[in-house]
Amino acid sequence: MSEAQQVRMLLERCQAMCAVSEAAIRALEQDMASSHSLPLELGEMFEGLANSYLDLAALVSARHREGHGAKSWS
Repeated sequence: MSEAQQVRMLLERCQAMCAVSEAAIRALEQDMASSHSLPLELGEMFEGLANSYLDLAALVSARHREGHGAKSWS
């Protein structure tokens, strides 16, 4: 498999993951809107998840700074 094909597959997997995440976030927002109290653990979970996404963004940025980034495939 060529590097271009690998990059395309990675992009497609990430797009699918983002679509599922966005749908889940919308559903959670609706659930939370009807709750009067939310446990602190929810905030901690979402903070951890946000940090994981930020780590992925930092990895992509670092690759581009090193000159190993791919052109836009969308």
